Amino acid sequence: MGNHDNKHVIDIDADLIWETEDAYCVTTEEDTFEKQAKRIWVPKSLSEFDNGVLTVAEWFAVKVGLV
Repeated sequence: MGNHDNKHVIDIDADLIWETEDAYCVTTEEDTFEKQAKRIWVPKSLSEFDNGVLTVAEWFAVKVGLV
C-alpha cells in the first residue's frame, strides 16, 4: 500500500453486487434503461461492508471515483 494513509476512512452508501474472498464489487449508482451502473472492485484489505455501508480508505475512494 505504499505511503497511502489507511487510517483516514469514509463511509459510503453502496449496493453490494458481488463478493469474493478478497474483494467487494459495489455500485453507488442505480441501473437505468440506457446503461448499467458503474461497478467498482474494492479490496477487503482497504474496506469493510456492512448493511449497505462501505467503509473504505479515503485515498482509495477518491482514486476509483467513489467520491
